[in-house]
Amino acid sequence: MRNLSVRAPWAALASVVLAGALATPALGAAFQGAQEEGSFPLDLTLAKAEIPLDIGASAISFRPVSVTVADNPKKSRKTLRLKLGFRNSSDRDYFVYATATLLDADGRSLVIKSKKVKADDDDNASVSFKFKLTYAEAERVKKCGFKYALEKD
Repeated sequence: MRNLSVRAPWAALASVVLAGALATPALGAAFQGAQEEGSFPLDLTLAKAEIPLDIGASAISFRPVSVTVADNPKKSRKTLRLKLGFRNSSDRDYFVYATATLLDADGRSLVIKSKKVKADDDDNASVSFKFKLTYAEAERVKKCGFKYALEKD
């Protein structure tokens, strides 16, 4: 019986440590700031387009996405460039973690690219993505999913 009473406090302490370890990532994610996502349609037959991004307001506000498509028939490839300009209207510096995902008609991801950009307080900045696609891949692309997260500098 004596061993049972000695093990009980250790079991309680272990459960508290485990609960704290599980709660720490959740608290850290809340501290990271805004995490938003949205999507916009893509038409790779157009050489140039400006597409508004439907993402809620936060410390970072996005301008319309500049989409440029260059065709290279010799290599049977298309080069897709996405440029997302934004403004940090807050008085804090942030790191912006941006991810662009090219999606097909069924919503399956074809290509994913991520970047990290520093957004100084009360300043403009941009993040660009470049995708080199074969003609077959370019035909499958129907929209772009965009996610971003903020981290205080």
